[in-house]
Amino acid sequence: MQGNPNLLETLTEPQQLEVYQLMGITDIADGNVAAQYYVDANYDINRAAQRYFDGATAGMNQTPNAMYEDYGGAADFGNIQEPPRNQRNQGSELHILYKKHLQRKEREEEEKGMSDSFKETASTIGGGFRGIWNYIMPIALRGETEGGEEFIVYFRKNYEDLSRFVKFNSGTFERNIWHATQVKKPLLVYLHTDSPVFRPIPQRLFRDAQLVEFMTNNFHFLGLLANTESSQNVLKYIHTKHCPCLAIFRKNLLDETILVEFITLTTETTAGQILNQLKNSERSYYTVITEEERIKRDVVRSLNNSRRRDLMMNSPFYAQDVEGGMFAMQNMQQPRPRPQPRPEDLQRIEEARILRQIQDEEYKEAERKILEQQEKKNEEEKLRKEKEAQEEILRREKEEEERRKQEEARKKEEEKENLKKSKLATLPVEPAEGESGIISIVFRLPDGNRGERRFYHTDKVQILYDYIDTRDIQFDPTTVRYDLMQPRPFLCLDDKEKSLNDYFEGSDHEVIVVRELTE
Repeated sequence: MQGNPNLLETLTEPQQLEVYQLMGITDIADGNVAAQYYVDANYDINRAAQRYFDGATAGMNQTPNAMYEDYGGAADFGNIQEPPRNQRNQGSELHILYKKHLQRKEREEEEKGMSDSFKETASTIGGGFRGIWNYIMPIALRGETEGGEEFIVYFRKNYEDLSRFVKFNSGTFERNIWHATQVKKPLLVYLHTDSPVFRPIPQRLFRDAQLVEFMTNNFHFLGLLANTESSQNVLKYIHTKHCPCLAIFRKNLLDETILVEFITLTTETTAGQILNQLKNSERSYYTVITEEERIKRDVVRSLNNSRRRDLMMNSPFYAQDVEGGMFAMQNMQQPRPRPQPRPEDLQRIEEARILRQIQDEEYKEAERKILEQQEKKNEEEKLRKEKEAQEEILRREKEEEERRKQEEARKKEEEKENLKKSKLATLPVEPAEGESGIISIVFRLPDGNRGERRFYHTDKVQILYDYIDTRDIQFDPTTVRYDLMQPRPFLCLDDKEKSLNDYFEGSDHEVIVVRELTE
């Protein structure tokens, strides 16, 4: 309600006092807004308080009778009548059903002696510890194969390649429908049958990346084996024995599990068909959920207003005026007595508070340990991947170096072979034994072998080098250069243009050493 920003200042002092009293009765924080309620109620604080609790924010200048025309024209709060039953729409029926459902739950919880907050805390913490236990302990150590976990073990064993892309939730059907309701997602159940005829269906459907991504992001996904005890709670909603299939469930306003859609899977079913059906189901689900959330808010607001009215009516400051149907203010100047809680209530509240505190601390500690383990695992995984990437780079560099060396060795071998062939073609024919003007030279090779050949005195030293190049001599790979020499007296045949007679004048037999050069 938006009022005159200076309305409070225009009122008289007694009227301002009543406005302040109205602010104390209600939770109105703005004095001008409270003054607007007071003025619209014809300066009657009781009627103004009633208007506030009834949520009357429209028609600020209406008369009291006009405010209740939609309820049969009753001017007094006590005479307001509900619309006839045949005039209620479906939304009103749902409001009434949900209101009765909430009231029934409150009575049940009061009978059990557990408050709403304590029950919710215990349920949340219990579910959290259950989730932490299932997260920390592997399936094999827990000894559990119930529901979704049984299917996950089967799926990993028979569809190992798909299990890396399709993520199913573990646990029973009841646990998963509860969790799906908490995260406000529909529960999608895949019922699988281990039959050779239908075994290719997961291979065809779950290899579609678009379908798998849509199911994972928009549904709470659970897999069950149709021939096990864990699937019986699902089959009682489907009323059919045909498997494999997909079934979509949700909780309604009355916390009842209902089947939203049932999709039969055959060998002819394609991923595109399933994707279109799931998209339509998702849109319908969120349309219904939005309407149900609105109904919940309306009902809770109505119940809260009723509780405020009851509190005001039972307050010692007010007494009901039976004849006028309104409230008369009594003993306004007396201090408001504060109700004293009973000792047993204080003890129960303190015990519940301590229990919640202990459970919260334990839950936070367990959650912290899980986060630390996850961070450590992520860090180890990161280091492992970095190490593998580095090793892969080194391996490739090593392979590339080996390939380059092999290529260089092959080219050198080819060059050596080509050189050998060219020098064999140009090497003069060896002189015959007994010819005049010849010299016989014995070559001591680096590998310990010897070679002997006859040359003319007029042949140049280059022919000796050409002859050595035609021999299959395995030099050290690091030293491919060599020269020809005699140790005693030292003589190095380094001038390849000189003739043999220039070095060995008149000699007919010499020994020459083939020396490898290291520089």
